Amino acid sequence: MFRKIIIIPIVLLLGGFATSAQQYFRVFHWETLQQGWAETAVRNVSTFSGIHWVYYNDHPYNTGGMMMNTANIAYGLTDQLTIGVNTDFLSSNNLEFNLFRFRADALYRFGHKKNARSVNPALYLEYGAPVSGYDEASNLELRLILMKDAGDFRITANPAIAKAFSGPGPDPGLEANFYGGIYWRRYHLIQPGFEYYGRYGEISDFPNQNYRPHHVFATVDVRFYKGFLLQLGGGYGLNFSSDEWIGKFGISYEFQAINPRRWRW
Repeated sequence: MFRKIIIIPIVLLLGGFATSAQQYFRVFHWETLQQGWAETAVRNVSTFSGIHWVYYNDHPYNTGGMMMNTANIAYGLTDQLTIGVNTDFLSSNNLEFNLFRFRADALYRFGHKKNARSVNPALYLEYGAPVSGYDEASNLELRLILMKDAGDFRITANPAIAKAFSGPGPDPGLEANFYGGIYWRRYHLIQPGFEYYGRYGEISDFPNQNYRPHHVFATVDVRFYKGFLLQLGGGYGLNFSSDEWIGKFGISYEFQAINPRRWRW
């Protein structure tokens, strides 16, 4: 069992596409892992045409051609609470593949069963800290997840508040973001979708949206074999402050691990 947890991310990290280093472009849904179940995943964000810069050891690297790989392990602590750890790696034509950031997260859903007649809420909390050498701030983000299934469609909204705690420049205030998507779910094996990612910046400077990145993505989820999920997406920046062309890729495997009810203290 532990070999699955370790080997799968290492193998998958050897592949992937050829990023905006501050975004990993995920919309979170209401569902959590079952208690005692685990998920291991590798996700990739590749920026093909970028305008932003990442500073490593005081050297600037353009996000165009940059790739961020993420190895993730999540565990269902209860049926309503999933916790996870993420490790982000950056690379580009001029930047060697190296460790960029650690992130820890938790997803808590309200309610034991999905309510088909109303909106299903959940909370997502994440803390990320870059490694030494990167001119980036540690960050805490809280998302309110609102999900509604209507016939063959699912609508999910992730309004978020983020706060940077350390890094270059003056201490920033609270930042407002919004992520969301609509998905066609008639077929279980293949489910296309459309996603939006908007970073609205500091709440005190909310009107200046021309200087904030906004992206739209066309996505598709493909389920194959037992427990495997493949996620693909292509994105485009909506204004001059956004990296223009972005691709994302993810593959995850869900399996039964160690049930905490069987733990012996």
